[in-house]
Amino acid sequence: MEYFVMDDFKILETVFYKDGYKYTQLYRKGRIALYLMKGIDKDSIPHYEVIIIREVKADKFLNQSAREAYPSSYDWGIKAWTFMSLDDANKKIGELIMQGKFI
Repeated sequence: MEYFVMDDFKILETVFYKDGYKYTQLYRKGRIALYLMKGIDKDSIPHYEVIIIREVKADKFLNQSAREAYPSSYDWGIKAWTFMSLDDANKKIGELIMQGKFI
């Protein structure tokens, strides 16, 4: 996974590959983002992931800059959700925006 660097802070990539899937950011507002997740084979069924982007502090001991990160698997259902339809994903985004916490 690659990042854009802004003032020593790494921003989460808008397109990346992980575990045989391509992730493409379709929307972002504040820390709320929507990614299209599609397998790299042509018959793959698309999924939509609504996430609250994590902010990870710099770790000088490990020589790592501050960065944004995709939620961990432990965060699923709390800070990340997977949907089969874009409409359902957009509804979740609307709920998160109405809460006003992550914008």
